[in-house]
Amino acid sequence: MRGDSINFCEFFKELNSQNTELHNAGARTMLVIDEGATDTQLAEVEQRLDISLPDDLKEILKLSKKIYWYWTLFGKTIIPSDFEQIKGTFSINLEEIEFFTAPLVKIKVRRLLKIAKSIDGEDIIYDLKEGSIYCFNYYHNQLFQMASSLEAYLEITIQNKGLAMWNYGLIGNKELKECAFKFIREFLEPLVSDPDAVEIVNYACIHGAKEIISKGLPNEEDVGRVFTEIMHRLDADLNHFKGYNDLIIELCPAYAKKWIISLWVSKKYEKIADFIFLRAYFTGKALPAKEALKLISETIPDRASGKDVYRLLSTIGDSAIIDWMQDKINYPLGDWVNLFLGSQPTKEQVFSWLEGDIICQETVCLALKNVSKESELLKAYTKEEKMKLFILLIGINHNCLFKKDKEEIIRAIRLIIKKFFIE
Repeated sequence: MRGDSINFCEFFKELNSQNTELHNAGARTMLVIDEGATDTQLAEVEQRLDISLPDDLKEILKLSKKIYWYWTLFGKTIIPSDFEQIKGTFSINLEEIEFFTAPLVKIKVRRLLKIAKSIDGEDIIYDLKEGSIYCFNYYHNQLFQMASSLEAYLEITIQNKGLAMWNYGLIGNKELKECAFKFIREFLEPLVSDPDAVEIVNYACIHGAKEIISKGLPNEEDVGRVFTEIMHRLDADLNHFKGYNDLIIELCPAYAKKWIISLWVSKKYEKIADFIFLRAYFTGKALPAKEALKLISETIPDRASGKDVYRLLSTIGDSAIIDWMQDKINYPLGDWVNLFLGSQPTKEQVFSWLEGDIICQETVCLALKNVSKESELLKAYTKEEKMKLFILLIGINHNCLFKKDKEEIIRAIRLIIKKFFIE
């Protein structure tokens, strides 16, 4: 792409190539290269703004009136602690071209032409006087220069794989910038043949546990060394406490149970933010349901809120929770309802709750409202049991008529009856 003039076709080719490379390596990607703008469409924009669009901008818009590229490694990887996520983006969009409006004073700046809005909401801006490309970051309320010209913007996009440098403070920070590029290079590198424990953990950190498991790794003889390597990294970087524990559970199940139980004895990690909830989350994933429930429930205080109980128990997903919580629920019901529904209630438990206290009845009704016709729970009911369910719902509907806050529960009952007994 280097030379005296911009080769837009080559830019599109490079963009597509890099998108494919990142996608094949496991990144989440999106690339849109729309058809070119017509002379009429460009003239309409110029007439609306009462300006002549810069020649280089018109040239690329004639090839594509909307170019949108976005990729992210978020959600799959244990990224360096300096970053919340690592992502890249590029965009130019004819439909979004307008004068930039300064957010505090709400005044349009005729020198600054917004040519797109990124997926994170930043304005991509063309300086009509200098020809420079800027990004306006609303979080910092600041303009960041991305490139000295449109051509340079395209060059930098290809060189940096669209890395969103203004989001990470990478502009002018060579060390941080290299850290991000190093991670991307490692992300794109294939796994070596016959990897050792360090290489297995490196790959799992960058691509996620499922990716390394799909390759049949770690081998049985490597599991112990992989566990030791993860533990070294966890102790050296507590910012990724959750990520490393997820790897232990998924890659080293033979070691996971003993390790998770140790978290209930040791006070080493108690200062980690949300440690109590993280410990419960791992316990629910690594231990048998009843064992996990016993460990966690012993720490739950009386009259605990549904929100806290849900965060502590939701990963267990077992009907034993429903029996445990029957005499503990309180208002508001929202998270209790979600916990009930996510704990795989049996039809016997549904009947027990519908025949119980009014708060139990309300919880079941609000839960059943969100159950689909195809749910396994409803398929298990015989005709006689469905009739019993119908009679109980009618009775609860009648009892609720005398409650002050009856509307929500009555709507739920009527929706259940319509969904499962009429349609």
